[in-house]
Amino acid sequence: MDSEFQKVLDEIRKRIGKDKDIEDIKGEIIENLIIVYQKSPSLFIYHLEKGGFDIGNFKINPSLQVIVSDFLSQCNGLNIDELYKIFSKLHQQNQGLIILKEIKKTLEKTKNKQSKLFIWIGNDEIGIVNKKWAFNPSLRLPPGRIIALNGEPGIQAKILGPGLHFGYSSLQYTITKVTVITISREEIGLVEAKDGHPLESGQNFAKVVDCNNFQDIKAFFDNGGQIGKQRAILTNGTYRINTEMFSCRKVPVTRIEAHKIGLVEAQDGSP
Repeated sequence: MDSEFQKVLDEIRKRIGKDKDIEDIKGEIIENLIIVYQKSPSLFIYHLEKGGFDIGNFKINPSLQVIVSDFLSQCNGLNIDELYKIFSKLHQQNQGLIILKEIKKTLEKTKNKQSKLFIWIGNDEIGIVNKKWAFNPSLRLPPGRIIALNGEPGIQAKILGPGLHFGYSSLQYTITKVTVITISREEIGLVEAKDGHPLESGQNFAKVVDCNNFQDIKAFFDNGGQIGKQRAILTNGTYRINTEMFSCRKVPVTRIEAHKIGLVEAQDGSP
């Protein structure tokens, strides 16, 4: 089965040179890249890295031709989004190269075509789903609710994880890609819920509920999760949290030196 990159090269071959084969197109790419980067192979590697290419897989070789050939070979293992990002960067730096313009244009066309069929979520992303309308016009969010738990129009509780997702027509859905939340060892994450059960009278912070560190909105509601600032915090780790439901503010951890104590004042609790 041909890779996405092979399909792109074949599309270019059909458009600009039917008498050529894919290897001819590859040869033209190699020739052009060698011409512009022959004085500085390291600049080529730098531009690839800026485009998101994993240069750690490169073989150590002083020959630019080997480096470029290795790059094109590794392109066979990349998806359309990854290819588009890399070749957009190369084209941005070398706008006079027609072959790079053709590759970028073909990738953009393929990317737009595929976006109508499925959505791709990267490993460091989540997809937040906004349902524009429902087939059942009586299906609506309850008053005051901003998150849809049962398929109502609006921001959906369920997010899209890494990989391909089908069935999200752009006519009915808008998918927003958001970077996952990462908390370092020197931080904690303070969370605030934008939806949930109301706080009780005199309560300043929402009670702690089992919801997989705010990654399961349904569990948050089912277990009585409350709107507002949360008592529970996020510690070191990576979290796939729907940021339309929860906001997270990172703050440094508090460190107490050996010869000092920390005086704490509670802002919530029993009188």
